[in-house]
Amino acid sequence: MSRVWSKELARYNIRSMAIAPGAIETSLLRSMPEAALAALAKTIPLQRIGQVKNIAQTVEMIFENDYLTGDVIDVNGVCAPVTGAYLFSRGIDPMLDKTKIGYEFNPFTVDIEKGRLCFFADVIGETNPIYKDETAAREAGYKTIPAPATFMMSVELGSPDFLPVLTLLEMDIGRILHGSQEFEYPGIIYAGDKITSVSKIIDIFDKKGGALEFVVLESSYTNQDGELVGKARQTVVYRN
Repeated sequence: MSRVWSKELARYNIRSMAIAPGAIETSLLRSMPEAALAALAKTIPLQRIGQVKNIAQTVEMIFENDYLTGDVIDVNGVCAPVTGAYLFSRGIDPMLDKTKIGYEFNPFTVDIEKGRLCFFADVIGETNPIYKDETAAREAGYKTIPAPATFMMSVELGSPDFLPVLTLLEMDIGRILHGSQEFEYPGIIYAGDKITSVSKIIDIFDKKGGALEFVVLESSYTNQDGELVGKARQTVVYRN
């Protein structure tokens, strides 16, 4: 899109550039457990999380160099990935291992703290008082403060291993995209719960002759009473 706009707008001396940030230390990222952050940092060649100033410096560089246009600048601490075409040229099959369909990852349990729910509500801009005030939550019919609808994704950040699917399928983090996310709510996650997450790979398929591969993961969330309170399905896109 940046390249298309650059061609269309160049006649008016308007430039078009895009920035593709990697893992940047924002308020949402800081909500992750320290162990998960450390695991994420280890997947980055520079072995550290990026700072907001790194994005600001890139924006400044774009403004200062008025001959830049029609490109995307990656600010992710990741060296150029080895492409599928490169591997094919050397007789190496870069396709993901489809025998891993059905693989179930080790379950883990996360304590749902009130402060964490309040922080998450602030991050996503949720203003409904039931997500912060216990009295408001009880008046609305909840037994205590409930988790916002998309909080299940945050539960995954409590895993002792950061995105274990990357290790299992030997995926390069620089080539993945988050394709889609779906949630089901058979129950409610509350402050004070102990939520156990179990995830498994339910499908691996490819499109465009293998140029894009898709890994579909399904997770279930049960509370300390064994009650199923949530299900999630996400698709990870892998570029060859």
